[in-house]
Amino acid sequence: MTDSIQNGNELRDFYLARGEAFLGEIRADHVDQVIGDLVRLRNSGEEITLAISSPGGETTAGFRLAEFIEQELRARITARVWGQCSSAATYTLLCCEKRIAHPQATFVLHRQTSGIETEYDLYFKKRIREWERENAQTHRQQVDFYSRKLNLSKKKVEKILLRGLGVDAALSVKQARKIGLITAVSKL
Repeated sequence: MTDSIQNGNELRDFYLARGEAFLGEIRADHVDQVIGDLVRLRNSGEEITLAISSPGGETTAGFRLAEFIEQELRARITARVWGQCSSAATYTLLCCEKRIAHPQATFVLHRQTSGIETEYDLYFKKRIREWERENAQTHRQQVDFYSRKLNLSKKKVEKILLRGLGVDAALSVKQARKIGLITAVSKL
């Protein structure tokens, strides 16, 4: 077992022992674990808390977890953000009723980014067009989701998403609260 997998399991175990679920990097296998942890917590009858410290990850997996929380779990969840909550992790954050952030937390909302790996051959242009359509579709999905969850116009969401990537796209806790990404800042 690699060190990062071992550390991820230890972190998950730490939160589960506290009666909380943990959301780290958004990957299909991790999302499956989080879904299972949320179901176990809901079935325990206790308040559900989700600790989030995530650089984001796979868009599809992020939307799958958000949709599960909204449509299947249908439970009140309190999210606690420490470190970062970026990209696909913000979808899950916005499906939680209470969204509390550590004062030094950071957030990133950005436009759809995905690379294309393909060899130049007879079908190259066709694959590029397919990639462009898929990116455009995902971008529309993001804009619709953020517009609905943040109660902002699509034009305002577009402006936020076009801020850039990395440091340029980072939102402070104050900015995140102003747009409705979080509902409160934790008191230390």
